[in-house]
Amino acid sequence: MSEELAYQVVIDENDAVNALLSGSSLNDIITNDGSWVDKFNHYCNLFDLNDRISYSLPTLDENEYISQCVNNWGLPKEFINLDVDSFLYSKCSTEKQTERVKEELLLFKEKT
Repeated sequence: MSEELAYQVVIDENDAVNALLSGSSLNDIITNDGSWVDKFNHYCNLFDLNDRISYSLPTLDENEYISQCVNNWGLPKEFINLDVDSFLYSKCSTEKQTERVKEELLLFKEKT
């Protein structure tokens, strides 16, 4: 695997072949040379196979890449503005649970 950038994994044709032969599916990969992907997709179309690969070239700088990852990591929209403290306290049914949540939240806030 070619890790050209410390924050972004760039794969080559050999990596893709190994992944496909091991049963993995590839989608939205990053590669320095898209010509092999275009050839692969051409033959998939020609033989009516559904194994097409989408790709992009490594064009993002480190901050853009991290921002993209943070914004696309799959957090459900209903959790974006969730008041975690209130949510956790609402799940407590005993004083012992409430104290435990309080301790855990304090420890968490110390680390962040």
